[in-house]
Amino acid sequence: MEPDYDIPEHRVGGALLDKVTSWKSYRLRDKDPTYTARMARRMARLSQNMSHSFGGFPRFTGKKPFLFAFLRRFVKAANDNDVSEGRALYLLGNFLAGEAEIRFSKVMPDSAGHIPGRTVSSYPEAVHWLLTNYAEPQALNQAVAECTRATMAASETPEGFAQRLRELGEACGNVHEEDRVKMTFIQGLPDHIRMDCEIYNLDNPSFTLQQVVTYASGEFRQYQALNKTSRPDLGIIPLGRDR
Repeated sequence: MEPDYDIPEHRVGGALLDKVTSWKSYRLRDKDPTYTARMARRMARLSQNMSHSFGGFPRFTGKKPFLFAFLRRFVKAANDNDVSEGRALYLLGNFLAGEAEIRFSKVMPDSAGHIPGRTVSSYPEAVHWLLTNYAEPQALNQAVAECTRATMAASETPEGFAQRLRELGEACGNVHEEDRVKMTFIQGLPDHIRMDCEIYNLDNPSFTLQQVVTYASGEFRQYQALNKTSRPDLGIIPLGRDR
């Protein structure tokens, strides 16, 4: 029977953010909390199998990769290998590195057993510990704000601007759907490119963000080439906006 966990929510502001910072968003398919000595003997093989499922995705250090992307990847790898939450508690540390690994090892129950207030006793508690320690409210809210008002800088290309938007999205748990990010991308472009991209998107509303980025990049190169041809003394004129 599944335990009735009394774990508070990590609220950082706004329903969208509160969902990605809730431990409930990272539950496993197999919620059995049991962990026995017999299970312990198979943990090395399970960890190896999960590593294959991670597919080279880096271990979480406390800074990189972004916590939410890491947790989603851990959940998928665990579910792909039929890992229960009882086992996941003792597997999670194998996918941490650096500061996060050191700090996490100090809250894991040892030979002295679980110490209330000092150690975690379940996978949901371990996830909650990661969220409260590495999902910082101010940084998350700032990333969300930047996601909605970002503009292409003078030193950026459309590809670079799109990549910055994607990284901002990862930093706040991708709380915005792709269509919202696509509109932010279009609205953040320099005027001469933006107007063409708005028309292109209206004519092709089902196109993905990447397809719009590819179109914008073509417009960007054409405009730069035109500027260089008409005013060779000026070289290439930056099109972005100062941030």
